[in-house]
Amino acid sequence: MAEQTQHESKTKLLAAALNVIRAKGYAATTVDDICHAAGLTKGSFFHHFKSKDDLALSAAAYWGVMTEGFSRPRLITIQQTRWNGCSATSISAVRFCKVSC
Repeated sequence: MAEQTQHESKTKLLAAALNVIRAKGYAATTVDDICHAAGLTKGSFFHHFKSKDDLALSAAAYWGVMTEGFSRPRLITIQQTRWNGCSATSISAVRFCKVSC
């Protein structure tokens, strides 16, 4: 069975959702925020997703596909490492400390 390519607007929405939700948090993120970040309309959003919850589940799956090359033991090791003097307890904190500490 041939693998189906994802529509470009859907990919933009998924990427925007990951970025906006990371920055603002899920509860504070609106569909308008995601559409604005993706440069798309609400019509495009609702063409691909039934709701913000539907998008969140798809974005989590998208993140999993995008990061499937990472090995879990390596991520756990990174989570327990100090970078540039920062004590990091999560991947987000490690990324933040790597840049700002």
